[in-house]
Amino acid sequence: MVGPLGLLLGVMVTAADVGDRAAAHILLEQVAAAHHRLARDFERRIASAEETIYWSMAALMTRRLVRPHRGRG
Repeated sequence: MVGPLGLLLGVMVTAADVGDRAAAHILLEQVAAAHHRLARDFERRIASAEETIYWSMAALMTRRLVRPHRGRG
């Protein structure tokens, strides 16, 4: 499991006969116990939630445009 920045929060390896749903439930409990700051962002309006997503993507795309890409050019 990774966080919003793509950093590893938890790993769980199971036997082949353990279902993903059961393993995910256990992993989520372990990660929630270890990382107390994990929380949902509650918005009062749908529009403000959408604006936050657009703002985040604009910042991400801008950073990618500014950084030089290795192996290109």
